This record gives sequence, C-alpha cells and structure tokens, in this order.
Amino acid sequence: MLNTKLALLASAFAFARVAFASAKYTILKSLYHDTEKYYTTISIGNPAQTFLVALDTNSTLTWVHGVECPNADCSGTRFNSFGEVASKGFKSIGDGYEQFYSFDAMNRKSYIGGFLGADTITLNGLVVEQDFVPVFESHSVFKKFRRGNAVSWKPEGVLGLGVSPTISTRAIKSLKSVSKARPYTSFVHNLAEKGLIDKAFSLYFNEYPVPSWRESELVLGGYNENRVTAAPHYIPVYRSQEPDADIYWQVFGQAFKVTEEEWHGAGNKISYVIYEERFQRDQNEIFRFATAIPFSKLKPSYNNRLYKALTGKEPEEKHEDEPNSYVIDCKYAWDGSKILSISFSHQQDSRTDSKPVHVEFPLSKLVRMYIDEDYKKKGCVWGPQDTEYDSQEMYLGQDILRNIYMTFDFNEYRIGLASEKSSSTKIVVE
Repeated sequence: MLNTKLALLASAFAFARVAFASAKYTILKSLYHDTEKYYTTISIGNPAQTFLVALDTNSTLTWVHGVECPNADCSGTRFNSFGEVASKGFKSIGDGYEQFYSFDAMNRKSYIGGFLGADTITLNGLVVEQDFVPVFESHSVFKKFRRGNAVSWKPEGVLGLGVSPTISTRAIKSLKSVSKARPYTSFVHNLAEKGLIDKAFSLYFNEYPVPSWRESELVLGGYNENRVTAAPHYIPVYRSQEPDADIYWQVFGQAFKVTEEEWHGAGNKISYVIYEERFQRDQNEIFRFATAIPFSKLKPSYNNRLYKALTGKEPEEKHEDEPNSYVIDCKYAWDGSKILSISFSHQQDSRTDSKPVHVEFPLSKLVRMYIDEDYKKKGCVWGPQDTEYDSQEMYLGQDILRNIYMTFDFNEYRIGLASEKSSSTKIVVE
C-alpha cells in the first residue's frame, strides 16, 4: 500500500528546473486541486511520512494531522511521535502549556489545536529542519468529500506560505486566554535562509471545476519564464505601522471597473464602461492574497455591483449547500463580453497612485460550478462572497487568483503579477 502511494506521488508530482536567471535552485511542482483547495506533498521525519498539504499564503504555519487526532477529524496519514515507529528526529518545542490555535479568518468556525515541534521536512529533495505542529484536533478545515474507490487523496495538513515572522499561541487551559506572538519562520523562508532557494516562490492555479492534477504549479526560488507572457510586474506589500502588527501578503487596491465589448462589422470593436468604482482618494482598500479559500471576500457594495454588471440584476438567492454564495445562472459563465479590471497601487500606504497596474480578465471567470461532497455538479455560484460588515480587509480567493500568475518575493516584500500564456488575462501598466 505504501509503495503504491509513493509510486502515485512520484508520477503525479513531476518536477523540473525552470528558467529563472538568479535562482540558486529552482524547482517546479505540479499541484492537485480537489475543487476546494490546491495541494502539494511534503515528507516529514525519519522514517519519513508523506502528507498531502494545502497551500495557504494567508498563514505562516505548517501543520499536519498528528497521531493523537481522532479518525473522524484527521483521516489519511498522521504524524507519529510515539513508540517504536516514532520519528527519530522529532523534538518538542516549548513548555508543554502553550498551544497553537488557528481560526478561519472568515467565519471563526474552523480551527486546529496542537503543540509546536520540529523535524526534517522534505519537498522534492530540498531538506530542512522545520518547526511545525502535529495537531491533535482539527475542526472543519477541509471539505469532506465522499470519495469513491478510485479517488484516494485525502487532505492531511497545511503548508503555510505566509510572510509573517510570528505565529500566535495561547495557554492550553483556556481558549479565552490572551494570545501571544512566538517567532516562527515559514518553510519556504527557511529554505531561502539556508541558501537552498532564492527568496521567492510562484503559484499558478488551473481553472478546472473538477479534481485534477493538470496545469497548476508551485515554483520555489522564482518563477517559470516558460509559463508567462512577460516578467511579473511587482507591487509592494502593505505593512501596517502599528506596533507588533502581523505582516500578510496584502496590497492596496485602487478601483474596480467593468467594460463591455461589442463588435460592429469586421474588426470594429467598441468598448464602454458599465461599472466603475474608484475608491475614495487616499483611502485605498486592502486586498489580501488568500490561496486557501475558494471564494473571494469582497465588501457587499462592491460584490453586488460586480454581480449586477454581469447579470443586469441584484443578487438575491443563496445556494442551498453554500449559504454564503449567491446563485447565478450558469449561462453567464460563457459571457466573455464583459471585462473586469482590478487596479492595484504601487504605494505602500493608502495614497492614490497616478499610474496603477491593472489586472484584466473576463468577469464571467467569477462564475463557478458548485461541486458537492459526492463530486456532483449542483448549479453555479457567483464566486465572491460578502465580507462581514466590520471587516477592513478584503480577501482575494481562488476565483480571482486563478486568473493571475503570482510571484511572492519575501526579500523585497512584494507580489509579482503576470499573465499565464494560455489565459486571457492582461496585465496593463500605465
């Protein structure tokens, strides 16, 4: 059984060196998409155990299912730190009274719990000793698909790709206790500090609405020149000036705009604006890149107007299986006449940028087929969901991010935006 799993992993996660002039060691790795998250594999410990882990740019922490986690919550492989079969290199960290809790930033209903430890983590031959959490509880982190015999991939953890230098911990005896920051280095940052890769990684996600290994990729150490139409255009990460504030992969957005294109005669195209939202001068909005969530989170006023720009009517009905998502007629997925432009600022504060960068792609790309736990198609939903009314940040999830080839540079604290060669996305720089 183990040999079969390793053989499948070897064939599914093909890798290669890719073009990146300054990279010390750059690898490309295919990703698995189960319609909910994008995954890669890592190996931990000695003897090594292999885990299928989701990629999350909104979190720094790496965690996997631990041996103490119940079967009902943690299916698949569980990291073993006990007995004769325990990893020989595992070390506990801390005093045994400090516990890590991670809450879903959107609804506060999902969480994990466990104690920090350290062991060797391997990804495609790159090996480094890394702090991580073998969790003993995991609640509502992954969508539980009722797989058939032909599908055996089960989520077993998260590979944190965030940029924050700390994680938050709290006392084991009380969830209400005040959290405190603990220094923490992410896996990719750790690889770079050891000189194994340059301080950057890239992600590109496929558009397939069904489980697939096709097209998606993770590049460690740079970006894949063979995949993009031009080098990434970089915008700086916004870092709060508040004391002890966390750092996230987030930037300032400046405007939404939707144009409609009509063809009149041979080669005569007319474009006109049907919706434009320029954020208040010197009050740009914060957009956080969150690769682990399938649906973006936009403020209701923006979200409703974008929906109306595509359909001509206000959103009303919510999906029965996804109560935070609006139902939309699947026919709109084929309407390529309306082009969404998201403008990003080069400023590191909320000042208006006179020459922003625009990411343009068909608005219809935000229409998603909903796949239930049995992998059955149950109509279409509008990708972006409404934020909570008190939220000051908006989250760009997979529905938007799969239209962008993304490079995350944690040496210069910036995000690169590029157009993948087979996509219809355009990166427009004024």
